[in-house]
Amino acid sequence: QQLAARVMRNPQRIEIATPQQKHDNIRQVLHWADNGAHKRRLLDHLLRDSSIDQAIVFASTQIECDALANDLQQEGFSAVALHGAMSQGLRNRRLMALRNGQVQILVATDVAARGIDVPSITHVFNYGLPMKSEDYVHRIGRTGRAGRDGLAVTLAEFRDQRKIQGIEAYTRQPLQTEVI
Repeated sequence: QQLAARVMRNPQRIEIATPQQKHDNIRQVLHWADNGAHKRRLLDHLLRDSSIDQAIVFASTQIECDALANDLQQEGFSAVALHGAMSQGLRNRRLMALRNGQVQILVATDVAARGIDVPSITHVFNYGLPMKSEDYVHRIGRTGRAGRDGLAVTLAEFRDQRKIQGIEAYTRQPLQTEVI
């Protein structure tokens, strides 16, 4: 911005959307988990909600992504993993299966989930928290598309407190804590 002011005549700043803009059609909820096993049980319980059309579950790493997708399949969910270590052909096939309604739950990393625009995604679950607070905004933006309502659920442990505080500071919005 300073460089533009020095080298341009009458520079103008155009801002389409800011991270602080409230996502009015996306309800954001936070659930605190006691430990990893509790967090996994919370996710299982939440995914059994009949109002879920399709959902994205965000994992922090590719290994966690694969393991979680496999666990969900074992529990009877229609789930697939999507991350950057997969071939482009496999990623395309899995995205097409999601768009066609053949898959209900996509377990993804941040890198793989950029640009996913599937209007039928009603829920986003932050199972693994993002490394950078701004990625949270991109994650929750995968739901509530085309003017629809969406739900973004974050599952966190005590050790994640700083990340949650960073997300709230970045978005300038407190996450609504709920208890099951």
